[in-house]
Parts: sequence; C-alpha cells; structure tokens
Amino acid sequence: GMSVATESPLENALLRFEKGMRVYVQGEEELQQVAVLGNTRNSHTFLVEGPEGKEVLKLLNYRSPGGDTEQERVKSLELFEREIKILSKLDHPQIAKVKRQFRVENEGETSFYFGQEYFEGPSLEQLIEEKGAIEPKAAARMILTLLDPVEYLHQRTVVHRDIKPKNIIWGENAKLVDFGVVVEGTVSSQGGSTIGG
Repeated sequence: GMSVATESPLENALLRFEKGMRVYVQGEEELQQVAVLGNTRNSHTFLVEGPEGKEVLKLLNYRSPGGDTEQERVKSLELFEREIKILSKLDHPQIAKVKRQFRVENEGETSFYFGQEYFEGPSLEQLIEEKGAIEPKAAARMILTLLDPVEYLHQRTVVHRDIKPKNIIWGENAKLVDFGVVVEGTVSSQGGSTIGG
C-alpha cells in the first residue's frame, strides 16, 4: 500500500453513486452531493448535504490522472494537509470552519477530503456580475467588515493570499472562503537570501 505521512491517520469513508451523485458514508453519517462548486486538475469542490446541513467538501486526488510525477503528487498532498492543519485551528465567525476530514480508497486511487462550513449568500463576484459595480460607500462598508477576519488571520501568521471577489461571500457581513493557497509562518521577502547553518 501507499504510505502517506499524516499526524493522525485519516478515517476511511466509503463512496457510492446514486443517480450520478456522490454519497459519502463516514461512520454513521452520510454526505449527499448537492452540486459541484469547482474543479481544478487535481482538486474538486462539492456542496454536500450532511446531518447538520450543508457543507463544502474539498477533495484532492492523490493519484491524479494528469501524469504527475510522484514528487508532484506528494507536494500537492503536503500542501493540502497543511491547508487542513492551518484551517482546523481557526475559529472566527467570518471564516469557514473545518468540520471533518477523511480519505476514500477507490480502484487503487486515494482521495483526501475535508469538509468545511458552508456560507449561504452570493459571492462578491456574483453580486458584481448581477448588479454591476458596487457604489463606493457600500464597497467601503464591505471592506471594513473584512478587516476583522483578515486581522485575525494575520495575528496567527496566516496569509490568505487569494482574497478576491469570488472568495468573499456577502451576507450581513463579508465572509472568507477558499484558502486554497493559505500560507503560514513568517512572510519572507521575495528574492532575499537566507543564511543558515
């Protein structure tokens, strides 16, 4: 089998298909796919309905069909695990919380998953597409409501790095989603050289 270094071995879940939709069974709980939210070459994001309501489920294909080298696969898995680890520590009402993580073995392929809180409401991108440019006063209000979660992240040396209209959900305040390229640690200056023993 394949060994992957994780701090805690991820629970296995089962995947079955019903009417072309994914159903995940994790212990006593079932997560039913409601919609596909996004796809990149190696990762997919679904909206699922679970016992406590809707969740966003993000998956990483470990044996991706893209002909990746083992090294690339390990790297993408490490990034994925780091994202889960960082996000699991966050607790802020305007930042999507991690609800679960598990793995699925299917036909020799391993996929890694984590489930996140789902925020109802349009993204800023959708708002702009539907209504056109947002008037300056309203835009300023939105940005002000974002300062709190962003400050919360930066106090924990977490940098979102992808704050854009698509990743801001607008309701009574702005909420941050999709930390696909979250970075933790000291912010290094680009091109600086470090001298180390």
